[in-house]
Amino acid sequence: MKLNIKTRLKDLDLSYIDCYHLINKVGKEWSILDKIKLVKLYTKQDVSKVKVDDINKVFEIILKVLGNYQQKEIPLNLEIDGVDYELVTDYFKLPAGWFIDSEGADFEKIPELLPAFAYIEKGMKYAEIDENENIKNPLKDRAEVFKNNMKLSEYLDLTGFFLLKQKQYKIFYTLTQTQKQKNQRVKRGSGKTLYTSWLKSLTKIGTKLLS
Repeated sequence: MKLNIKTRLKDLDLSYIDCYHLINKVGKEWSILDKIKLVKLYTKQDVSKVKVDDINKVFEIILKVLGNYQQKEIPLNLEIDGVDYELVTDYFKLPAGWFIDSEGADFEKIPELLPAFAYIEKGMKYAEIDENENIKNPLKDRAEVFKNNMKLSEYLDLTGFFLLKQKQYKIFYTLTQTQKQKNQRVKRGSGKTLYTSWLKSLTKIGTKLLS
C-alpha cells in the first residue's frame, strides 16, 4: 500500500497540530505502535496493511518535516478572504468578556480558538454587538475561518508569541506591583488576574509544542 505524504512543512494546515501533541506525549522512546499512530495521524489514512518497514521509513520522514519548524515573528495583520484581522496587542483595552471566554477555552482540543482570540476583525471590538444586541463578529465564525486557512507553522509562531508575552507580563507585573499595587487593583486588577490565568493555560500547550 502506498502512503500519500506531505514533505513540506508549509503545506501542513492546522489539523496537523495533533502530530506535535503526540510527539510530545511519547517523548524519546517510540514503540512501533506509537509510530503507527503518528503515521496514521499524519497521513490521515488507514495504515493497517502497511508493512512495518514502510511505517518506519514514513515515520522518519514525518519527524524530519515537523523538525524543520523555525519560529518566526507573527504578522500584526492578516487578510483572509478579503477580511482584515488585527492582532490583539493591548490586553488592558479588551472587554472582560474576552478574558472570561478565553479562560475556559480548550486550545488543545480546539486549536483554532487561539488565533480567533488573538486576531479580531479590523475596526471591530471583541464580540461587538449591533443595535439589536446581536454579536456581529462571533468567535465561532472567526475560529472556523482560521481552522480552514491557518498553516501549522503560523499556529506554532502564534503560540510562541503568547509565551513571550507571558514572560514580558511577569516582568512588568513584578516591577509595578510594589509601587502601584493599590492603583493597579482598582484600574487593572481584574483584568490582570484573568490574563494571567489565560496565559497559564497556554503555557501547558506552548511549552510542549516549542520544546
